[in-house]
Parts: sequence; C-alpha cells; structure tokens
Amino acid sequence: HKLSGFLSSVPAEFEHEDEFFNFTKNVATDKALKDEVTVIAWADESTYEGGLMGEQHPLAWYREMGDNKARIFYTGLGHFSHFYNGTDPKQYVATILEAGLRYCCGYC
Repeated sequence: HKLSGFLSSVPAEFEHEDEFFNFTKNVATDKALKDEVTVIAWADESTYEGGLMGEQHPLAWYREMGDNKARIFYTGLGHFSHFYNGTDPKQYVATILEAGLRYCCGYC
C-alpha cells in the first residue's frame, strides 16, 4: 500500500494500550466502503474487553474521496500524550500518524 515505505519501522503486530472505539460502520466490512479504504492497523479484540467490531476491527486507514480524490486518513490510536511527546520508546503511533499526514500532503 501507499504508506508502507513510511511504516517500515512499525512491526506487523505489536502490543498497544489505548482507548479503542467501536464504530457504527466498519470500513473494513461495509460493502460501500471496503473496496475504497486501505486499513493499516487493526485491533485484536481477543486481547481486551469491550470490542464489538469482530475479527476485523480497524484502527487506522486511508482513502481517496470525490472527484478531486481528496486524501483522507483516520487513526483511532494515540489518546494519551506519551504517544506524541517523545517519551514512548516505540514511537509506533507517532510513526503511523506521520505516515498518514504525509499521505494527506501528497508525499506518497
């Protein structure tokens, strides 16, 4: 996918403590959206309580929308300041956010 070069330091699987949202629509499974959205991060709902999205619980994704192909990025990760203030030793959330911003700005 378009962000893979910017996400090379983020492992395919990693542990992450955060506040995960359950969405009304699941972009990964919704018939109208699933072919238009590229999911780059998922939650494993077997590792926490309260998940209602099932096996495909998207946490970060991107897409283009409209005639002008507006670039849209979403992440539900990073509800706490340590993900952004340099004290998180892994920096995975900051890396995912930076990749999304680069995508929206047209750098990939």
